[in-house]
Amino acid sequence: MSHAIDKTPRGFAMYADLRDSYDNRIRVQESSAASGEFCWVFVGDPGDSYGVHLDVKSACVIADALLSFIDDVAQRRPEEDDRVMKAGDR
Repeated sequence: MSHAIDKTPRGFAMYADLRDSYDNRIRVQESSAASGEFCWVFVGDPGDSYGVHLDVKSACVIADALLSFIDDVAQRRPEEDDRVMKAGDR
């Protein structure tokens, strides 16, 4: 079962498509690289975006860092628990 929220026009999995607090578009999508499993993380609108190409290990490091940030915020601001998702509560 895929966790993709959509597909790109070329048929690759799209995992996130959102706007940040400064209205920058952020997209996470499967890469077309034939040499292994990779994903792209793009910031900016198509045609005017910057992307990083991550292997699975690098994606895990970033995912862990983001979950650590979420946990820290939840501990510092327990009054926001209903807004802040704790690690593992996805």
